[in-house]
Amino acid sequence: MIQERFKLNYYILCLMHITSIITGMVCTERLIYLNIYVFTDLHVYLTGGILFIPVIFFIQDIVTEIYGYEKAKSMIFINIFIFIIFAIFMKISSIIDIHFSQNVPDFSIVSNSLPRQTLAFTISFLIGSLLNNYILSNLKRLLGGRFMALRFITSTAIGDLFFQIIAVSIAWYGVIYDFNIIQIALLSYLYKVIFEIL
Repeated sequence: MIQERFKLNYYILCLMHITSIITGMVCTERLIYLNIYVFTDLHVYLTGGILFIPVIFFIQDIVTEIYGYEKAKSMIFINIFIFIIFAIFMKISSIIDIHFSQNVPDFSIVSNSLPRQTLAFTISFLIGSLLNNYILSNLKRLLGGRFMALRFITSTAIGDLFFQIIAVSIAWYGVIYDFNIIQIALLSYLYKVIFEIL
């Protein structure tokens, strides 16, 4: 009974992981413009996916911690495959002409950017996630299973740094100004590390 519950929890975490990936990537195209007038006259951009991407790394940390590096790696590869299939079908469905639907332009905005976002996410996610899980797994072994919070924060800080640099460079280069790309990457990275700390 305990073994079945253990497996069930793994599958639930896998489902939460892919749900966070798909939701985050669909929302990523939406740039959120914030005016920060409290301290400066600074305007910042964040992607809509910023709310979901930290959950992805957090779930991976939990799976790596409880189920091990190999199970986490399997989850990553399976969920990337599922996400790529999702993106392909979204793109195909956006190409099909539907004369009677009035929401086609809105749907096309999301689906037209999805191939570029999928490429950016897949490359950055493979590198950042596998690095994150590898570091977490090795820190667990080196520290004898102690200092879990420190291990989670350290692995996420390093893995997400690679994720952000690669993802934002591929997804937004040539789409928005270079300064805004750096700003998005930096603020997203800080948000994700703070999310992991809290």
